[in-house]
Amino acid sequence: MSERTGAVSYRHLAARAVLLGTGNSASLQNINTTPLNDGALCYVVAESSYYVLDRSLALATVSPVIVTPASGPGTWLRVFGQPGVVPVYAMVALLDTPQALVIATQDVWVNPPANGAGDYVLLEGVAGLFALDTTTGILTYSGPARRFLINAHASVASATNAAQSVEMIPNLGALVGTSTSDTLSGRSTTGATIDTETEISASIVLNLTTGAQLRTIFRNLTGTDDLSIERLSMVVTALAP
Repeated sequence: MSERTGAVSYRHLAARAVLLGTGNSASLQNINTTPLNDGALCYVVAESSYYVLDRSLALATVSPVIVTPASGPGTWLRVFGQPGVVPVYAMVALLDTPQALVIATQDVWVNPPANGAGDYVLLEGVAGLFALDTTTGILTYSGPARRFLINAHASVASATNAAQSVEMIPNLGALVGTSTSDTLSGRSTTGATIDTETEISASIVLNLTTGAQLRTIFRNLTGTDDLSIERLSMVVTALAP
């Protein structure tokens, strides 16, 4: 948002009764945003929340978090972190386990492949903000730029009769061979017997923008022995501005 000057009436609008409704003078969606300043605020009574106008965004409506105006540029974004706001979160879980994690190179990050369609499931607080590829487990975000806390947890075992040192972290970006923050990754050592599980957890704060993709990545620090993902979950929670 760049311009925040101009008449007060173009920066802080009179409250609207409801959120949606083209042709409804009582709705936020019906406001023509053409003369409004970037950063204009409007309170919506039915939602008990303020909405801010970002003239640079053109996002589809995802009620009650994102509202596309019926006329004029920009997008109305619900102000997170105040009473009455619907929590924004996503929870991803791997259903079909165990799942082989092929390690071709020691100490290189890889994303677990899927055995087939429907391995992963998604639960979300606001429908439409996240899309899950149920085959790969990749989570795509479609909302406005926002900081999120990502918590990941996995149960991992060695696919051989040897102990393996394993690291894991939620990652934003390319799938294979990527580097990420070692200081925030979780690390554990599997049992020395095949399929003896160890638990790994990791947390990181990432800024997600429209189209950002999230996935959980692993690496074997010990060697190139394959691993087995017994359980995997990821919880993504929006942080207050």
